[in-house]
Amino acid sequence: MSNLQISKAEDDDIFNDWQSREPTEEDILNAARGDLRDRGLSEQEIWELTTIVIDHAEGSEITYKKCKGKYGENIAKELLQAKRGKELAPEILKRIEDIHNGALASNNQPSGKKARNGIKRIKQGKNKKQYVPMPFELIYDSEFRQFFKSKYLTYAFLRCYIVRGPMKNDPLNLYENYFLKGKLASSWTINKLASQLNYSPTTIIEHLKDLKRKGCLKVVPVPRKHTWDNQKHNIYILGTHEGNNKNPKYFIDDAFGLPSVPEGQEVQ
Repeated sequence: MSNLQISKAEDDDIFNDWQSREPTEEDILNAARGDLRDRGLSEQEIWELTTIVIDHAEGSEITYKKCKGKYGENIAKELLQAKRGKELAPEILKRIEDIHNGALASNNQPSGKKARNGIKRIKQGKNKKQYVPMPFELIYDSEFRQFFKSKYLTYAFLRCYIVRGPMKNDPLNLYENYFLKGKLASSWTINKLASQLNYSPTTIIEHLKDLKRKGCLKVVPVPRKHTWDNQKHNIYILGTHEGNNKNPKYFIDDAFGLPSVPEGQEVQ
């Protein structure tokens, strides 16, 4: 990957060949299960590592194993049932929030240590919420409003998933090949983006084409021979930084003639 050279023709071709089959979620899970079996894990361990539930406190996906470690087995079972359609009881949601915030341990006992640590983390800024800033100048800009009528969600979603640190699940090695080289990049397949954002794949393709044409992002197509699942993937570069995420500069700001504002800071 690090020596991969992408020609302009290959870059432009990314939008002309979307008909090839994208791997299904089951394809990816089966490949992961096979790899875990090769490593000698038991079937129960494999099931816990490849079964996904929703962490309602964070609104994100989490493995059953991680959920069990965070909330305890009883709540993990409740969240598994919720994924299958069962409605979570209010008291379960309350316990999830309390454990997440440090008021309870996973055994439902008050956790003063966890609560104190939670307060300490907040004071130190480690739990500081991140967001994608939108300067008022952009909202006032009629060109921006016209251009981003429906595209901003696609753009913001890609920006939320920029890889800024080492990750266990980074098959395209975005941290080493992009972040450590001063580039802010994320990667999603077209079908996954469409599923996450509730758009059609065709709409996602149009969004990406327009964002690329406007200069808000750059697209690096990854050929099948360089991917773990023998399928095409795309890497989206949204900006640059000066090392350790210092002074990030996003292409969208240049596209609309605005100064870059790091996540979590206000525009003066």
